[in-house]
Amino acid sequence: MRKHFFWMLPVIVVLAGIVSLVVQNLQTATEPPEKGWSRALPIGSTMLNKFPVVRQTEEGHIIIPSYENEALVTKTFDEEFTLLEQQEVFIPITKWTQVYVNDEHVIYHDYYHIYNKDQEKIVSDVSQFYPMKDSILYIKENKLFQLNPATKESTELMKLPKNTEEISPYENEEGLFFMTEQSENNLVHATIYKVNDMQATRVVEGDLELAPGHASEQTAFAVRNNEVVLIIQAIQKSTQGSPEFFTYLAMTENSNFGENAITKLRFEDPISGSDLQEIGTVNIRFNKDIPSLVFQANGFSRTKFMGDKAFNIYTAKLKDGKVTEVHRKSNTPDISNKPVWIDDNTIAWLEASSGHKDMFISSGSQAIIEQANGISSDDWLRILGKTGGMLSISLLTFLISGIWYIWPILFIVIMHFWKSRKVQKDPSWIFFTGIAIYMLAVLLFKSQYFVPAIAAKAPAYLTFPGSAYVYIILFGIVAYVSAQSTKNTRQWAGTARISLFIGAHILMIAAVFGPYLTGF
Repeated sequence: MRKHFFWMLPVIVVLAGIVSLVVQNLQTATEPPEKGWSRALPIGSTMLNKFPVVRQTEEGHIIIPSYENEALVTKTFDEEFTLLEQQEVFIPITKWTQVYVNDEHVIYHDYYHIYNKDQEKIVSDVSQFYPMKDSILYIKENKLFQLNPATKESTELMKLPKNTEEISPYENEEGLFFMTEQSENNLVHATIYKVNDMQATRVVEGDLELAPGHASEQTAFAVRNNEVVLIIQAIQKSTQGSPEFFTYLAMTENSNFGENAITKLRFEDPISGSDLQEIGTVNIRFNKDIPSLVFQANGFSRTKFMGDKAFNIYTAKLKDGKVTEVHRKSNTPDISNKPVWIDDNTIAWLEASSGHKDMFISSGSQAIIEQANGISSDDWLRILGKTGGMLSISLLTFLISGIWYIWPILFIVIMHFWKSRKVQKDPSWIFFTGIAIYMLAVLLFKSQYFVPAIAAKAPAYLTFPGSAYVYIILFGIVAYVSAQSTKNTRQWAGTARISLFIGAHILMIAAVFGPYLTGF
């Protein structure tokens, strides 16, 4: 056994460093979005660009259409998102297809025309298609129509304002609403209508002025009693660098927006405390009479190998025209987008994958928290991939530590040339002088390796005050025992033992501290 000490002791330390790295990456890769909220639970996939319309039955069951194995699959879940049944309909679907599904009624828009499930054309030359819970809105020739899914009959609601290419629909227990928008530079003219008896009745209208240089990119709104909440996502393009994104809020209880009705919102990252970036795809609902938002944003996440930001799903509440209670509701390394509310305690979203988009939900329900707690094969791939990537970064140790080992190497070379006879006799002072020169260099040039990125990213047991000195000396002791064990068991000369000491010491530092060199 003693004959193998020279490699066993350093290898044990290296393996301990790798295992601790895997455990750490396991914890970060499977970290819940927040306390009391589940991890992402996969429920299907789709080729569509938007999350499909979600329906709830009187029994509390949840119906979500997805696209799998080249078929439209309608899945029915219970409140704990256990799959109860699924039905398949084979229709041609691309990423531009929009589908309405309600019981036996299946109607889809292929970007050009509207068809039934038998692929029979219902309406031709349709530019926009909006599947709602119990009806369909569509735009044709600058007119807005409502389609009855049961009778397949269309009713014209109104002629849209000039240059209106799309609308923003919204539906709740009070009925069906939609908004038209005309924008010119930083001025937005918004009009919200309610659909009553096959007619569009104006609810609120007004001009909203954004900051100079800002242009409206996307809007969302919600209506509750007489209260209207409007979110405008704006962009400021730049000839140099990336565009900047801003979010505006307008609220009113009257038939028009006042002059000072619009304010700019700031969303604080609940994890890092900095501002969330690139807010997008906002959906609004009233939760106990409080306007609540679900949206995608770029915020802090430790799930990636490179960087500490990822696009995840967040929720926020509005009070007195300001953002309160921002919460992270997903925590994955992939781009999470197109979020929707399932209910007050559950959200769903899409994540892009190869050729399709995966559908996920997360919830505060204890049953779903437990259901989503397992570690999937994708989780293991991410964990091992991140671990492998971080270990590859640790190879930089052997380059950076050159300033440490160059001096004992020079000492050995000098001794071979000037004191070759003494080297052949192998006096003990050569070994001790060599490792003393190396350790002195390590301590003198410690800051060349133990950079701020290590202090910022490494776990607490590696970054306590004076930790660098503690581990340098601790690994030095292990390397010394390893090197000295070869003196009697393998009769290695002092110069060989110096090389073993240096190699073992650097290898242990590389395995334990190296993965955090660049702050990934």
